[in-house]
Amino acid sequence: LFSLARTAWEEALRCDPGHTEAALSLAVLHNDLGDYEAAREQQQRAAARCVDAPLGLDPFVADQLLDQHLELVAAYRRAQLPELALQQLRQARQLQPQNVALLVRESAALRERERPAQAIALLEQARATQPQAPALHLELGLCRYALGEREAAQRLWRSIPARTPEGRLARRYLRLVPT
Repeated sequence: LFSLARTAWEEALRCDPGHTEAALSLAVLHNDLGDYEAAREQQQRAAARCVDAPLGLDPFVADQLLDQHLELVAAYRRAQLPELALQQLRQARQLQPQNVALLVRESAALRERERPAQAIALLEQARATQPQAPALHLELGLCRYALGEREAAQRLWRSIPARTPEGRLARRYLRLVPT
């Protein structure tokens, strides 16, 4: 039974070397089998993944926290508490500061709170990471439009590939905005 469990955890780590839960489970298994040196090495490898992680958190734990923040965002939005939702988005972004999807979501929340200039600053940060992201161009267009920059918004929306969901939405915006 221990052999099967060890094989399964080792296979999980081969598929995803960043799978911290598998690494720690394998360390516990080695410890239970009396292979203390292997257990110590496995624990050290799992801990080493936390060194460069945001806030020094284990990536597995950081992902769980991120999911909790996003669940709170949804709950606060349903409760019509947009400032609390925005706070949760900011906390989520601390866990993954370069996550373009989070930056776009936070910028949309800022735009909805009538703060498009702040939203644009976030979107420009995201643009440095993924300059071609369709969601980024869509939201940036909405922010530019909110600031009265109609032509800039139209250029951004036209730059989105038509076959993407964002491109289809951008085409609708282009039909609604007078030229």
